[in-house]
Amino acid sequence: STGTYSINTTVNQSLLNGSVTVSKNGSVSTPASGTHTYDNNLDWVIHNGVGYFFPSEGKITLSNQGQSGSWASINTSLSSAAVSKNVFKLWFSHGVKPVADSYAYIIAPEKYTDAEMAAYPIDDIKILANTDTLQVVYHKRLNIFGMVFYAKAIFANDTMSVCADAGCVLMLKNVGTPEVTVHIADPMQSRAEVRLITSLSAIDGKKELVCTLPVAPYNGSSLSYTINKNTPDVVDIPTGVETTPANMQSIALYPNPLQRGGTLHLDIYSDRSGSISVKIMDMTSRTVLTSIQNIELGKNTLTLYGIDLTPGIYLISIFTQQGIYGKAVKLLVQ
Repeated sequence: STGTYSINTTVNQSLLNGSVTVSKNGSVSTPASGTHTYDNNLDWVIHNGVGYFFPSEGKITLSNQGQSGSWASINTSLSSAAVSKNVFKLWFSHGVKPVADSYAYIIAPEKYTDAEMAAYPIDDIKILANTDTLQVVYHKRLNIFGMVFYAKAIFANDTMSVCADAGCVLMLKNVGTPEVTVHIADPMQSRAEVRLITSLSAIDGKKELVCTLPVAPYNGSSLSYTINKNTPDVVDIPTGVETTPANMQSIALYPNPLQRGGTLHLDIYSDRSGSISVKIMDMTSRTVLTSIQNIELGKNTLTLYGIDLTPGIYLISIFTQQGIYGKAVKLLVQ
């Protein structure tokens, strides 16, 4: 944000119903009526049978007190008479002009006591990506991946990769089996179809799933698909055919230096579409990360998430089926 006001993210705002219980640095208490601030030390909050966990902590404010106002303040056609109620509010404080800030919280329903919060299997939930382009959460016990693509992007870990050619919301079930269920929706209701390219550990090859999305009056609703051995393979360009543009003008990467664990972007200009391999190597020429990417005609912005490398100097190279393309580009990880 470039504004002069403090930026907040609301977790919840509702009428206050009973007491509030919090855990701060492992110490459980019931805060008195008022406003309470927590600076990277709030574990969880319970209010009205709902538990809120904060796996990444953050600067969080809790308000459990009376509040007065009028409906006319938000709609001039409504009454200007003062209304007073006890209100529960919980929010993240990002400060003024935050840069690349983030937040995360987990909601657990039907939680009333600190014992129930302590027993909740929070380690079953893993936040795998949390950026302005892609958010991915994995529930280990249920074996469900939830993914939100805000634009064309790719998610990859040691066992799978999923690339979406446009913004969408995905839920993947039964990953690691020969039959993977995919639920997909386009909340923006702006696409007729979304193309997914997947590499899944229990399904041979790279699969292409073209998802035809609902039309009015059902646009925005979700559909279910199955990825298995019968799902069409991605058609690779045969060996001997140039897959990387001969007239690629430049390769730019940013930010550089990159903070450890950060997101790296590469701008690649191409005169044709094709498939490339992006490799990051240390100064001993050992490959520490490989990402297979498809590029299109024109400018391509590739995104690599969670570059968790030991601080130092690395080399990024682009490979085709014929070998390395161009010169390696230095990357400094801090």
